[in-house]
Amino acid sequence: MFTIPKRLRIFFRFDRRLLGELPRLAWRTVLKVYRAVLDRRDVTPAMFAAIHTFGELVHWHPHLHTLLTDGAFAPDGTFIALPELDDEPFEKLWQTKVFDLLLKRGKISASLVTQMLGWTHSGFGIHHAVRLDAEDLAGRERLAHYNAPVPVQPRTDESSSTTAHMCAESVEPARPIMSWLVPFLRKPWSTSGEPI
Repeated sequence: MFTIPKRLRIFFRFDRRLLGELPRLAWRTVLKVYRAVLDRRDVTPAMFAAIHTFGELVHWHPHLHTLLTDGAFAPDGTFIALPELDDEPFEKLWQTKVFDLLLKRGKISASLVTQMLGWTHSGFGIHHAVRLDAEDLAGRERLAHYNAPVPVQPRTDESSSTTAHMCAESVEPARPIMSWLVPFLRKPWSTSGEPI
């Protein structure tokens, strides 16, 4: 899970294009950390990210839930497992990427970044402690269903700050994603990256 500080969440509420950038930033974070840890620039992990916009108390809390491989694939298809990793390398890079995005878009100032970097707890978070064994097919399917996109998402009308209509283009993507994701996660996979 990738989270951002409360202080920055407002920018993603009123500029949904920014919200769409979060999965890209998470992907770039994961790719860079995995390649650095494995000391190989030619490997690629697999990742699925779902944007969630509310927390347990149904308050505005944009964050990402992700499914990640526990390693990366070499160009020849060989799967290379990762060693146990701490959250810190992910969190520092994630923080930098989110700050860079908001600075580039003119949403925050360099002085705010400096101030937030001085906080004891930055508010940025990475949680990757939940792991599924290769044999846990039911667990993988549960995660796929939990992370599947909502069939229809409210969109704020450009001319007002209220939710004015439903986003029609978000209706169809949910079906194709579930049609390939759940069967893919149901397959038992070997450490070489091949289905068993």
